[in-house]
Amino acid sequence: MPEPLTAPVPAPDTAPDATSGPVTPQADGSCPQTDPVKVSKAGVYDLPQGDANYGRTKAVACFVDAASAEAAGYRGVK
Repeated sequence: MPEPLTAPVPAPDTAPDATSGPVTPQADGSCPQTDPVKVSKAGVYDLPQGDANYGRTKAVACFVDAASAEAAGYRGVK
């Protein structure tokens, strides 16, 4: 008697968590809408709302939120 066929077990999702960042910025230094927190070459992150330098900051990395940037070792604007 043949063995019953079983469906293959899918491999666990090994992709990195998309919310943990960092994301590579655009060539012009802007960040995608999905990851709007900009990190400057000085290691400081700027938020899209409330940071006066946000529009002038050329990002070297982008994150989904401030908590993700801080978890990666960056600090907020003083």
